[in-house]
Amino acid sequence: MLPLLFGLMFVLIALVSGNNLSVCTGALIGSRISSKRTGISIAVLGFALGLFLQGAFLKKGVVAILPVSSAPLLIIVLSIAIAVFLLSDKLRVPQSLSINFTSMLLGMSIALHNVVNWYFLALIIAFWVLVPLASIFSMPFIMHYVERATQKGSVWKKVHAIKLLLVVVSFFTAFTLGANTLGFLYEALPSFGISMYKLVVAIAAIIVGGVFLSGGEVRRVGNDIISMRYLNSIMSQAVSAIEVEVATLFGVPLSNTQTFTASLYGIGYGYKTRLMKKKPAYTILFMWIGGALLSFALSFALVSLASISGII
Repeated sequence: MLPLLFGLMFVLIALVSGNNLSVCTGALIGSRISSKRTGISIAVLGFALGLFLQGAFLKKGVVAILPVSSAPLLIIVLSIAIAVFLLSDKLRVPQSLSINFTSMLLGMSIALHNVVNWYFLALIIAFWVLVPLASIFSMPFIMHYVERATQKGSVWKKVHAIKLLLVVVSFFTAFTLGANTLGFLYEALPSFGISMYKLVVAIAAIIVGGVFLSGGEVRRVGNDIISMRYLNSIMSQAVSAIEVEVATLFGVPLSNTQTFTASLYGIGYGYKTRLMKKKPAYTILFMWIGGALLSFALSFALVSLASISGII
């Protein structure tokens, strides 16, 4: 059973790493500031270091939602997570693993009558709601002051500074995703006394996902919502990464996709002459809520059925 559990963890981490690589280094690669190989290397290194250095912060969130677990239960929830992830990828709409996986763990706990830390769950939900709103309403003001600050000086110096900042922000974005999203998934699985093997499997999954499964879902949505310039991309990534880093320090799972998309809309609303496309936002919001409810329902139903059948 243990090989199956680690195999499912490998698949899910690889899928998440590949799917989210574009939000970390998509602008870096697309602008030809770096080659595809270099951009992927930056993202993979950021994922791995974030998981290794700060992934343990998310243990607090896992324990608050799922205080008791077992290998059979985790096999069920990982299988559901992979199925939901592949479904959202088939629909070509960004999906939040943080939201879905949290919903799955909650469904499992309720089905097993575990004592859930509802105060911490309320904190998580508050982050999910308030942080994107903060991005949307703060980004126009942030961009206003940033653009004013960059109006003076040599054009070439600004170009070089922007390129350097994009590299740094791309790495930091990957680091926070590794620490938060991948850390939350990683900490949900007990090490079973072989923590080094578990870490090796996770790092290998990050490399495979980054190299072979990287896609452009988030970058595609960014282009659908608003045509960005380098400075817009840098600031939206930077604000998103800072928000996720703060959530990590509190042990709260928070989606990079969610914060980044909110930052894009915040930038768009700062340009009064720019036509914003609302349909992609409604689709994403529907998928986030629908994905959470579907994940919760599937986890609750399957764990309840397994419990009644005596499987667990």
